[in-house]
Amino acid sequence: MLLQAEIGRIQEAMFYLDRLRVLYGYDVISSLRDRFSFHKDGNKRKRCAIKEFQPTDSWKDANQCLQLCDLLTGVVFQSLCPSKNPVKLTVMEYLYDRLQQYGVKNRSPGYWRGYSQAVLSKHFPKFSEWFWEPKK
Repeated sequence: MLLQAEIGRIQEAMFYLDRLRVLYGYDVISSLRDRFSFHKDGNKRKRCAIKEFQPTDSWKDANQCLQLCDLLTGVVFQSLCPSKNPVKLTVMEYLYDRLQQYGVKNRSPGYWRGYSQAVLSKHFPKFSEWFWEPKK
């Protein structure tokens, strides 16, 4: 599970998932809660990195934090698979132009692979990208 490697030393985090993703007959929230609350042997973890799992609505102003996450995810996706939509391209260019003042010099996956996870947050405490692809 990709999220497992990303949480590291995080404690008492709150995990929000767009309710639209939960409606497809698979209870994602319950599965994630089980994954992060119990060891593989079934015993409850003493320390849970994620203390709350909550479905939420991202429509209109229901959850602005989730809307921001959607926007940033879309921008990263546009840098990998550019759209023909000029508005999406403009937003992507705007974000990456602003990130240059924080030391982000390139938006390619190869740029981010030059930093190990141990030093990534030291160099880029506010924004970084992590790319994963299945082994062939």
